[in-house]
Amino acid sequence: MNTNRPALNGNARDEEFVRLFGLNQGRVFAYIATLLPCWADAEEVLQRTSIVLWRKFDQFDLSTNFVSWAYAVAYREALKYMKQEGRLRQVFKESVLEKLANTHIAHSDLLEARGFAIDDCMAKLPASDREIIEHYYFQGKKTAAEVAEELGRPTNTVLKALIRIRGALQRCIDETTSSEARK
Repeated sequence: MNTNRPALNGNARDEEFVRLFGLNQGRVFAYIATLLPCWADAEEVLQRTSIVLWRKFDQFDLSTNFVSWAYAVAYREALKYMKQEGRLRQVFKESVLEKLANTHIAHSDLLEARGFAIDDCMAKLPASDREIIEHYYFQGKKTAAEVAEELGRPTNTVLKALIRIRGALQRCIDETTSSEARK
């Protein structure tokens, strides 16, 4: 246990957990989503992970890295979930899952920077481009034809726009993260 800070109990312990988990929940979810191919599975494992983290928070050493601890718990929960659901053999061998987890951890700072960059880059898009992206990616699983119908545009126009917008976002994200790295 950390000797520089008194042990937390009661409300202070609860507040510290909520603070740390709140600050890092997105990172933990991104890590889990790297391990599991289905968004719904990742959300389920995040819930299970958060419960385990909460229950075991009194065992967490406050002088160590909360995210690393959360990743270790999330990895075990993802593995357990995939074994329970019979999905481990369908998706990955355990050794592949471990490599994915290690790769995510090694590149987590870059992934986080790219996540922040995409928000900024999306804001720079013209409203019509943001509308296409929002319909295609954020309103459930839709095809380009469904988006085109909703927006009253030809399917081919939406497909070409998606290619163009993805390219613009990729360039913007690359520029943003490379300029951040130089700072």
